Amino acid sequence: MDRLTRLLLLAAVADFSPAEMREIFERINGTNPEDLEAKFREIRKNIRGFDAPREADEVDLEAVRLRSVRQDIVNLFQPTGMLSAEAAVLLSGEIHSMYGANYKDIPPFNKKEGFLRWVERLIRHLGPSAVLNASIQAVSKKDKKSEEDWRLS
Repeated sequence: MDRLTRLLLLAAVADFSPAEMREIFERINGTNPEDLEAKFREIRKNIRGFDAPREADEVDLEAVRLRSVRQDIVNLFQPTGMLSAEAAVLLSGEIHSMYGANYKDIPPFNKKEGFLRWVERLIRHLGPSAVLNASIQAVSKKDKKSEEDWRLS
């Protein structure tokens, strides 16, 4: 959701009428942006009791994204029934085959740290898209290989 939509959503929740919103837009249009920012900081400070910088909010969004991707990756591997170390070897190999990453570039797996933390380090090192794509490929290949294996009766 973009910033303007978020602002309009807040205005709708605050029960502003369309006429009131039009009046607000007209006042904003004729106001110096620095004055608006100063007024915003003053209001924010009074509401929160402090003036937290906007960058802190953006860091929180990035942390939420990181946790979401990390959990998606863990959820992909859970149904395979693999041990953490096995999943780490499989994922490392897939990253190597897909991206040509040297194994020295991939953070080593540590059982004490666990799979979740290792995936988080991978995401920070290689980026969320690369790790998620490699995870999907690794699990898909494992599932396909499992289907091709002969079962002993």
